[in-house]
Amino acid sequence: MRSADLHIEGAKFAAIEVARNRLIVPIFLFILGFSVLVIRLISISMFENISDQIILAGSAKVEIVQDRVDIMDRNGIILATNLSAPSLAVRPRMITDPEDVADKIVAVLPELNRTRVLNKLKSSKHFLYLKRNLSPTQVWKINALGFPGLILEEAEKRVYPQGKLASHVLGYVDVDNKPQAGVEKFFNEHLSNPERTDDPLFLSLDVRVQHVMREELSFAMDKFSAKGGAGIVMDVRTGEILAMTSLPDFDGNGSIQPGAPEMKNRNILEPYEMGSGFKTFTIAMALDSGVVKLSDGFDATVPLKVGRRTIHDDHAKKRILSVPEIYTYSSNIGAALIIREVGIEHQKNYLQKFGMLTSRVLN
Repeated sequence: MRSADLHIEGAKFAAIEVARNRLIVPIFLFILGFSVLVIRLISISMFENISDQIILAGSAKVEIVQDRVDIMDRNGIILATNLSAPSLAVRPRMITDPEDVADKIVAVLPELNRTRVLNKLKSSKHFLYLKRNLSPTQVWKINALGFPGLILEEAEKRVYPQGKLASHVLGYVDVDNKPQAGVEKFFNEHLSNPERTDDPLFLSLDVRVQHVMREELSFAMDKFSAKGGAGIVMDVRTGEILAMTSLPDFDGNGSIQPGAPEMKNRNILEPYEMGSGFKTFTIAMALDSGVVKLSDGFDATVPLKVGRRTIHDDHAKKRILSVPEIYTYSSNIGAALIIREVGIEHQKNYLQKFGMLTSRVLN
C-alpha cells in the first residue's frame, strides 16, 4: 500500500473518532437530563407532601374534616356553618408557558389581576395561592384547563346563612378561618375542637326576635335619619339575651374592614346615659336604706332649683307623689327629693357596690 493511501486511511479514522466523541457528549447530556427528570418525578410522587389533594371534576366525594363547629340559635336555626370552598394554588416550576396559563386563568376568574397572576406563575417559589373560596363551577372550569401546575386544595369557608342578622354577636373569621371577634373568638376553644364536630354551639338568641328587633331599629333610623341604633331583648326571668342588634351592621360572608363604623357593637362599646332607667337604682337605694318608705310622699308641685339648675317633670302632675307614683310617672323632681332625703354620700356608697363608679375598658 502506498504512503498516500495510508495517509487517507489515517485521516478517515481520525474523522470517525472526532465524530464519535462529538456524539458521546450529547448522548451523555441526554442521559443525564433524562435521569434528573426520572428522579424528580419519583421525588414528587413519593416524598413531597404539600397539600396535594387535587380535586378532580366528577371525582368521588371527598370526606372533609370540619374546621369549625356550627353555631345555632336557641331553636336550632343555623347561624354559622361551613361549606366546601377549594382554593386555587400554583407550583410555578411546573408552568411551562406562564403567559398562556395566566390568560386562561383570568378568563375563568376575571376578578383576578392578570399581572399579579403572571408574576406568581413566573415566581421562583415552590407553592403560591392564586385565589381562595372557589365555587363548584369555577373548580370545574379550572380542572378543564388541564394544567398540571395548578392545584385545587381542599378547604372550608365559614358562612353565615342569616347574613347581617346577629353579625355583631357572632363576629367573624379571617380567610384562614381564624376567629377575629364575637362568639367566634370567645368560644373558639369549643368551635375549633375537632372532637365536637357533632356538638353545635347553641346561643340564647332567637332568630325571630332578632329579626323583629332589626326591622324596628331600621325603621326608626330611617324615620329620624339616625346614624346608628342599638337594642337588646332580655328574658327578665333568666337573664338570657334573646336579641342583640346594632346598626349599621355587617355581613360576615363578605369582605371585612375591622376599623369601619359598622363593625362597632353599640350595645357594649358605645357609652349612653341611662336616663330615667337610673331612677330604679335611686328608689331601690332609698328603700334599702330604710330612710324612705313606699307610703312616703314628696311634693312635686313646682320645679326644683339646685344651684343654677332647675329640675322639671316632663309629665308634671303638680301634686304630692308617693314613691310608687314617682317611679310610675318617672318624676325627676320626686327622684331628686328622694336623693336629698337619703343623702348623696349614701347614694355613692350604694352605687359603688354595683361597680357603677368604676370605669372599665371593654375588649
